[in-house]
Amino acid sequence: MTYLPLNPQTMYKDLACIFDYLFAFAAASFVCESLKKERFSATFNLVYTTVLFLPTVVINSAYWGQCDSMYTFLMLMALWLLNKEKHKTSFFMLGLAFALKLQTIFILPFIVAYYLVKKNFSILNFGITVLTFWLSGVPAYIAGRDLLTPFRIYRMQTGTYSKMWLNARSFWILFGDDYNAYRGMAIVLALVLCGLGCYVMLLGKKKADTSFRYISTAAWFVWVCIYFLPAMHERYAYGLDILLLITAFLDKKYIKFAVLSAALSFISYGPFLTQYGGVNMTHALIEFFALSWFTYLIMHNDKEQA
Repeated sequence: MTYLPLNPQTMYKDLACIFDYLFAFAAASFVCESLKKERFSATFNLVYTTVLFLPTVVINSAYWGQCDSMYTFLMLMALWLLNKEKHKTSFFMLGLAFALKLQTIFILPFIVAYYLVKKNFSILNFGITVLTFWLSGVPAYIAGRDLLTPFRIYRMQTGTYSKMWLNARSFWILFGDDYNAYRGMAIVLALVLCGLGCYVMLLGKKKADTSFRYISTAAWFVWVCIYFLPAMHERYAYGLDILLLITAFLDKKYIKFAVLSAALSFISYGPFLTQYGGVNMTHALIEFFALSWFTYLIMHNDKEQA
């Protein structure tokens, strides 16, 4: 895009904006398919427009020039296709998402849990994701880069920032930014919570057998990772905002969570873009109670429908 005879910055942002439209289309299609509505119906148009004009979506691509819409589109496609039992294509999309951004990993705990519960596809499908990710580096290998470069780059990225949070909506705002003291604890806590989520699914007390249960459970796993892991950035909640928005369109009781998530994401962008605003201890507490309430509601939904 930047080799075209136009402003390189504009062309770079245009590429991200193209994906804004793609994942808005994917989100609207998922909702309409779940609700058995016609594509391009009023529901489709409402979802499409809401996603496209979320403040963080507009700011992320068109103003900030970030690529979060790209990997989010592919991640959403992977989830949609997995729900439709198009497993190979789903894991191919997941590999492409990983090739664009490591933050795709936030959805991996849900996919692993879904596999352990469903067992209706081979574990070898995860190899499709790894292979797709590796093959994305072929142009670099031809240019002389090492064959393990993609894996090494992501491994190095995990140690880039020695802070518990970076303008992010983080649980650790409540305790302080002592990275050396809390880093290990944060990783273990996130893993334990995701493990508990997986265990509850295996017990059959948390199901993913409807579109709402499927996407709300995926949102829960992503939310836990972003809120409890260390060194989280403000933009890492981008995919969560979209998953919660889809959840809200499938059940209007969850609108409050989608609105809260989008609002907190918008606030968290402040320090980097304007040097004003940003999340604080109050926001971290609000998010803690919101996540706890969300957890209760999605569990209670399963009990009501049992």
